[in-house]
Amino acid sequence: MTEKTYRIDIEGGAAVRARPGDTLLEVAAEAGLEVSADCGGAGTCGKCRARAGGLLEPPSDAERKLLSAREIESGVRLACQARISGDAGAVFEGNAVSSEITDFCMEYEPPDSGRGHAPDSERGFGLAIDIGTTTLNARLVDLETGRAAASAASANPQRIYGADVASRLSFAVSGGLGALRSGLRRRVSRMVEWLAERGGVEAGAAKRSIVVGNPTMLSVFFGYDPSGIGAAPFTPPFTGTAAALARELGIPAAEGAVAETLPVVAGYVGADAVSAALRAGLHRPGGPRLMIDLGTNAEMVLAAGGEIWACAAAAGPAFEGAHISCGSTAREGAVDTVMLSEDGTLAVGTIGGAAPEGLCGTGLIDALAVLLDSGALAASGRLTAPEDGPIADRLSGGDLGSQPEFHIVRPGEMGARRPVSITQQDIREAQLAKGAILAGAETLMAAAGVDAASLEAVYLAGALGYSLNSKSAIRIGLLPGARPEIVKFIGNAALDGAADALVSAKAREDARLLGDSIRYFELSSAPGFADRFAAAMAFPANLH
Repeated sequence: MTEKTYRIDIEGGAAVRARPGDTLLEVAAEAGLEVSADCGGAGTCGKCRARAGGLLEPPSDAERKLLSAREIESGVRLACQARISGDAGAVFEGNAVSSEITDFCMEYEPPDSGRGHAPDSERGFGLAIDIGTTTLNARLVDLETGRAAASAASANPQRIYGADVASRLSFAVSGGLGALRSGLRRRVSRMVEWLAERGGVEAGAAKRSIVVGNPTMLSVFFGYDPSGIGAAPFTPPFTGTAAALARELGIPAAEGAVAETLPVVAGYVGADAVSAALRAGLHRPGGPRLMIDLGTNAEMVLAAGGEIWACAAAAGPAFEGAHISCGSTAREGAVDTVMLSEDGTLAVGTIGGAAPEGLCGTGLIDALAVLLDSGALAASGRLTAPEDGPIADRLSGGDLGSQPEFHIVRPGEMGARRPVSITQQDIREAQLAKGAILAGAETLMAAAGVDAASLEAVYLAGALGYSLNSKSAIRIGLLPGARPEIVKFIGNAALDGAADALVSAKAREDARLLGDSIRYFELSSAPGFADRFAAAMAFPANLH
């Protein structure tokens, strides 16, 4: 007997058939939309709100706790809790991203002999793939020249199971490992097909693939069980490199082609950190240099005194838009710049110049800097609403029962359909993230005997480290050593390093030696980290 299914219409996605008991969150993913579910579907974050109609099971206890009676009456539901009982439809406003694949526009300079990683001049094409917790990036590379034939980006489909590694691990342990793996492999396969079409080559033409990512993402993708990473002593299922036939991983590639990783160092320092350190040149002689990957896990690599140290700080996904009330990934319409103009008015910019649809990490950091410079944000992180000042008319709340807010964009401004604001809770989330990064860097430097004043360079990697305003980052106390001249943006160095290793045997060997030489430093048990973290959550006093 055929199981009964129902038609579900998801605005912005395809109409799909769903089984009784499926959640709107699952149905939206099937329809081509991936909805923010920072809590992994536990019904505690409230980010997966949708306006729904049709036949759905009654609101759950979690929904009644997070949604007001008026919201429930008007059809607002939590997609992770709302279960199908008949034909239905839903609209997600601002909290869903398409599963489409887009151009990845960061520039890439191929390796050359000057950096010691000239291409080996092998004919054909290969793939460099970076599996990020939030975003997937891939590049089709000409093995002979090292030049990119096409680059692609897409959301990590696992985001519907949680915003960070911890929530993904929890989902995997509870029986969801298969779903994590299959969804990820399908998306990577689609990206490779997209790259081949854009690059004008056959989809199965790739002769070699280099895959980087944090240990959890790589374990899931390559078929390992990552559960050991989730609890002390945080043991990954493999260290060093892993390899498999590309086709067995779902990667369209030439017959017999191999996909391999760069080295994994420890449970939270993976091939992405090694790849970024390789691209930053930390394996070469020089003075003290620090590389920070500004992602969920905030991996850091420090070269000093002929040694290389590494750690990872649990920064969380706040700077990638998660756990922030109006948070967004770095997509079209996300507010990415906020500053005070010379006449004292607030100047706001969005990605692509589109109407504001949310606040991404760079915009959040800029906004915090504006609040600090305006005197509306105390060093403790307390947001106030002063009666005068350049942004006084954009601050509200703070009375009994009312949470203070900074209104960056009001409805109607710049074509915005809904407000883009920062709440007191958002500021606390940002403090946790920036505190973890700063305390991690300071603790790592202390272990290596390095003073911030002696740093020759601070390399910022990741999508955030491509467009971040260094003055804003320093203003909020994100980076060690408040010297803008030593801050260097290196973009998605993990993907770039993977592309270098793809075309150069010397780069692959340097990555192996780099991985072997790294001294991993576990922050959770490090003396002084807790005290540094508590201190680093505070914002610096006015620097002017």
